[in-house]
Amino acid sequence: VSVDEPETHGQIAPFLARQKATFLNYGRKPGDVEAFINAFDKNWSGAVPITYLFDRDGKPVGSPLLVPQSYAKLAATVEPLLRQPR
Repeated sequence: VSVDEPETHGQIAPFLARQKATFLNYGRKPGDVEAFINAFDKNWSGAVPITYLFDRDGKPVGSPLLVPQSYAKLAATVEPLLRQPR
């Protein structure tokens, strides 16, 4: 999800392509920023970066990570999820 200004949307697809990202992404349209944020997550303040984790079925897991995470912290959060049975 990009909360960048709509005028910069032309930069999003090239960035994601360079990162080899294949997931669905959303960018906000002109208008009420808060409405966009609340449509995504009513508990989100709009602070970035934020990381949401999802289980294998696409359901949210745990609380969002609200600041940049070290690899060790992210791995410690994700690895137990990967060990869960399908």
